[in-house]
Amino acid sequence: ERFYRNLCLFVMGLSKKVLLADTFGGAVSHGYTNPVALNTGDAWIVMLSYTLQLYFDFSGYSDMAMAVAGMLGFTLPLNFDAPYKAANILEFWKGWHISLTRFFTKYLYIPLGGNKKGKARQILNIMIVWGLTGIWHGASLNFLFWGLFFGVLLIAEKLIKPHIKFKVPALLGHIYMLALVVFGWVLFAIEDFRLLWEYLQNMFGCSGIWDAGNGYFVMKYLVLLIIAAIGSTPAPKKVAQWLCKKLPVPVRAVVVNVFIFAVLFLSVALIVGDSYNPFLYFRF
Repeated sequence: ERFYRNLCLFVMGLSKKVLLADTFGGAVSHGYTNPVALNTGDAWIVMLSYTLQLYFDFSGYSDMAMAVAGMLGFTLPLNFDAPYKAANILEFWKGWHISLTRFFTKYLYIPLGGNKKGKARQILNIMIVWGLTGIWHGASLNFLFWGLFFGVLLIAEKLIKPHIKFKVPALLGHIYMLALVVFGWVLFAIEDFRLLWEYLQNMFGCSGIWDAGNGYFVMKYLVLLIIAAIGSTPAPKKVAQWLCKKLPVPVRAVVVNVFIFAVLFLSVALIVGDSYNPFLYFRF
């Protein structure tokens, strides 16, 4: 039973990588390597594509690792917990790459003193941790800036939150979190500062807002963006659990098996018919 459960998890992780992440890869590779050719609409579509590509690439990789370990009798901790549903940056990092956050907290932030040695020392500790988190991803300045960017955001939240006397609407907090995280992924993705500057300019209208080329990008990726955005939330899991409760046990077993086989068949078909697409996080 445990082997079968983890086999299903492996198939779902594989489908995240092959059916979703790799499909976004075409738009991302085109946009981030040739930003001068993008207008504002293209730039935002590419940026959202990368936001979802990175999530499903790494989430799928983590699911597959957990599944293989589970088949062999080991239990690995959860590494993703719907991070894009967060209402602030602190919540986002509690759900994204949980193992890395736990590692830096346990072996760097707490030994440095954590929040036990005053506010100024806490701010310094946070910046040290996030500077090193950036460098952990690669020996490039864009990764350092990406880490420091989130360090500054976390410090700002810690300093400002105690002084807010009203409850921030969840939707407003969610929009704030997504806007900053998506912008952060641009810093993360483009190592060449010249290309990064061109891309940021195009994002904010310096090369035109819209043209006929956007119609192609929208038609090709809009439906997939919507599906992937829903898939990055807890909604699909909740719907699946609700359906499992409603269906009789024999019918549930057939539905689950047919679904898993269909997803596996589609994933293998795309692997056979496509070029090799390594996991993005393998480089780290």
